[in-house]
Amino acid sequence: MPWSEGPRLRWRRLLQWMERQQLDMVVLGSQKNIYYITGYITARIFMPAFLFIPIDGEPLLVTGKSDSEQAAKTFGGEIVEYVNYNLDNVMRPYPIHGVEAAVKTLRSRQPKIKKLGYEGWALDAVILHEMLKMYPTAEFTDVSENILLMRKSKDEDELQNLREAAKLNDYAYRVAKENTTVGRSEAELYTIIHSELVKKKSGFQFFSGDFVSGERCLQIGGPPTNRRLQMGETLILDLWVTHQEYWSDTCRTFVVGSVPSALQKKVFEVLKEALKAGEAALKPGATGSDVYRAVYGAIDRHGYGKYFPHHAGHALGLEAWEPPYFIPGDKNIITENTVCALEPGIYFGDVGGVRLENNYVVKRGGVEVLNEFPLDP
Repeated sequence: MPWSEGPRLRWRRLLQWMERQQLDMVVLGSQKNIYYITGYITARIFMPAFLFIPIDGEPLLVTGKSDSEQAAKTFGGEIVEYVNYNLDNVMRPYPIHGVEAAVKTLRSRQPKIKKLGYEGWALDAVILHEMLKMYPTAEFTDVSENILLMRKSKDEDELQNLREAAKLNDYAYRVAKENTTVGRSEAELYTIIHSELVKKKSGFQFFSGDFVSGERCLQIGGPPTNRRLQMGETLILDLWVTHQEYWSDTCRTFVVGSVPSALQKKVFEVLKEALKAGEAALKPGATGSDVYRAVYGAIDRHGYGKYFPHHAGHALGLEAWEPPYFIPGDKNIITENTVCALEPGIYFGDVGGVRLENNYVVKRGGVEVLNEFPLDP
């Protein structure tokens, strides 16, 4: 069976880590991490899946019969299917259905284990209960955080997905700019952008984010409402789209219906300077706190530090927020091919609020900026 190159590479990397940790098997239960290793993710709302990764032999993917053919298109390990739908007694599957199929296979394939790693942040209690029954003398260790940190440095297939997500976000801003007019509501603007994204993708497209205008900008973020845009006020659009499960998370601020005031222009320039300071700090070996200090320092030098109340950014990938986090206390290390967002913002009464955000790939010689849409209001 085929096995996509990126997921297969990540499986081998995980095996090397398991060997160092003396783990006989790892069990994953989150859709994101199963996708990370296998290339398979279900589009069905109710479809529990589990991935068993032994140190020796093929990994074992347990999923519903309705999805087994789809899983085989990207995953080259063994697939065990369970009945997820029939007209006799199963309409909606629960984790217990997948566990029963897994246990039956594992009894013959993996009868003994000394040390088992499990994704405690995601696995249902029913599977842990069965694993404890099957391996009563084994040492169990939660590997959730370890798997998350493995995802920090992106492979080439992941980078390509992130670049495509960034292009979609740029397109969303072009639509937003053309349709930001006095009298239009935040909700109407959201609907227009989402509709155009669906047309562009010719199908379902995840789209969300912050749509706040005027005095609502002082709340920093929030969903679109029926509030109507007014002349000269700021509109913060922090837009989130995905491509093949990988996120783009960027922000632009528009001034509605007029040229920005002198004070608004000044705030925009300060934030552009803060982005440049953050970009210079995005280096392999730097910590999340290093980047925060660089961004905050650029804002504080102009006397606006007290108006910057939140994080300076974060890494992203299969989730919108991944470590490192750009906050004062974060000690997570940035690596080459970490993909990050920088998002300095300034919020106070005379301006409303302004936030600018770009996404970057960290390289040894600098950063690759993933977004092209202008930062200007």
